[in-house]
Amino acid sequence: MFKKSVVIRANKLKKINLKFNYKTTIFLTLLLCGVIFGVTLSNKGNIAWHTFFNTFVHNHLTVKVSSSFFRNFCSIFFSFMLICLFDYVCGLCGVGAPFLYLTPLFFGIYCGVVTSQFYYIYKLSGLLYCAIINTPCYAITAATLIKCCTLSFDASKEIFIYLLTGRSDTKEKILHKYTVQYLILCIPIALSALLNVVSFKLFGNLFNFI
Repeated sequence: MFKKSVVIRANKLKKINLKFNYKTTIFLTLLLCGVIFGVTLSNKGNIAWHTFFNTFVHNHLTVKVSSSFFRNFCSIFFSFMLICLFDYVCGLCGVGAPFLYLTPLFFGIYCGVVTSQFYYIYKLSGLLYCAIINTPCYAITAATLIKCCTLSFDASKEIFIYLLTGRSDTKEKILHKYTVQYLILCIPIALSALLNVVSFKLFGNLFNFI
């Protein structure tokens, strides 16, 4: 009975298909490396560097306070969608896959620099601001961008195969499915922008620098 039970369990384990998604792991690693590099770069900046970002952060908050809810939403949404558009175009190119590694890296650097500068300028209040308002938006956007990169990587590979083999039915199928997937990914980008604006409207008054 014991031997039979072990065999049954072994057969069940064989049916479990564990696939290691190396593309997602690579893009996530690049994102985290970008964040670390952004924080390091920001901390080692000179006075001119910190003055520039101090002005940038101040102007950003001033515009955000004076702008309407819809304008703030559109600003964030279209800024992040431009990054997604870059990934989309790379996926339509047979040699676009290497350029996809730039997206999570530079987005990570951006997140690291902005968070570090908020802390440098406003100390713990700036860090709390990022935790409440920026970080949830950045997290959703980062996850979406990683998904975009994996889709574009696969599409670029398929386009490359199409260029080599010349199969006439492959390109249309890839383009249709690929475009639909990207249209669906507009939803989490919109949610991240909406979450950022709503959080700012609800909790922005808690911070004395706004």
